[in-house]
Amino acid sequence: MKSSKLFLLLIILKCGNCTKDQNARPECALPNNSTTVSINDILKLGENSSGDSGTTSIFPCWFNLDLSRTGQIFAQKYYGQILFANVMSLILLLSDYQTRRVLFLTQKSETPDKASKRYLATAQQIHLWYHSDILSPDWAKSVTNVRKVHSYASFYVDSLNGTESKLTATPKENPTGFQPNERLWSAFKLDLGNFDTRTRPQEFDYSAPKFKFNQYTMAMTIWAFMALPVLNPEPLGIARPSEKELQGYAHLWAVIAYAVGTDEQYIFCKDPQIDWQKCKSYLMDLFREHILPQLMNLDFEGELMIESMLSGISKIIPRYPVDALLINLLEEHLGVRATNLRRQRTLQSRVFGTIANNFVSRYSNYFRPVRWLAGKAMFAELQLASRKVFRDFGTNFTVVANKHFYS
Repeated sequence: MKSSKLFLLLIILKCGNCTKDQNARPECALPNNSTTVSINDILKLGENSSGDSGTTSIFPCWFNLDLSRTGQIFAQKYYGQILFANVMSLILLLSDYQTRRVLFLTQKSETPDKASKRYLATAQQIHLWYHSDILSPDWAKSVTNVRKVHSYASFYVDSLNGTESKLTATPKENPTGFQPNERLWSAFKLDLGNFDTRTRPQEFDYSAPKFKFNQYTMAMTIWAFMALPVLNPEPLGIARPSEKELQGYAHLWAVIAYAVGTDEQYIFCKDPQIDWQKCKSYLMDLFREHILPQLMNLDFEGELMIESMLSGISKIIPRYPVDALLINLLEEHLGVRATNLRRQRTLQSRVFGTIANNFVSRYSNYFRPVRWLAGKAMFAELQLASRKVFRDFGTNFTVVANKHFYS
């Protein structure tokens, strides 16, 4: 008991002032004391920075404990729906050239089998971040270990820049052994081509830097876990969330971003209660200016990584077809009718995919018992997958925080 109290005291001291009362530290009076880098500069500045900020504390001085716990309660309430949102967001994240290249070069998610293990491990750490007390030793240990995994990945990818290594995947030269479904992606791109031309983004200005785990990729990854529940909650089955709940969720992810090594300049939504519209605008602008243009020009490697991820997810959550997930993204989040994707569906996909999409985007939005069941079913599938991969059900936070990693 004494050691537990001592640990909590050390955490509080280490993070500075972790309550809403910040009068004791003048530099914390304004949570946004470090200006967030602009949308126009985030790639140019972020790609040449280290993937770790170098901070030694778990929590920033702008950490709002009450708001973070509000975010945790919201995430617990809608865990199944938020996990589904993360799948949708990962499709978008893997269209980002810089982020995708880092993930491809680590060679841990470029096939369905590898992807299922990586994203299962990720889902379990995130489940811990939502369900364990944010000041607990398990929470601190989990984010610390994730940061170590990032450091290892950063070191490995950076080491490739000093070699002649050309780890790439093309239709003619694909070292992964996994072949994307050409018919599927042809239909997807035809549908995506019908995106409203009046709001179609400008061509993305690609650069050719040395590849490394940098602050741009950190920021884009945080976007993938934060954005969709904030910007478009209803199609996810998140029914009529309060503004305070969404603000708590956004703040929680800003705190997580800091804890895993994101530099202050690349953390958005630090104080959403004050800058809520600014927070949402930043999330939307990242999507419009960086993600959407790259999604509309997706290359072979992008198709391979996205389909590996979706096929890997289908191993964790059985009977959710890959094309049904892409249809959900197009129709529920991008506002594009998936005419061509629907034409190429198999009978199994038509049946199970339609049921699954209706379950997520419609039934769970209007019926609380269905929403509750979705969350329970999602976690049950994670437990079964965990039993297969890690040989335990992943319900012990201490075990998850220390052992459930795949990098």
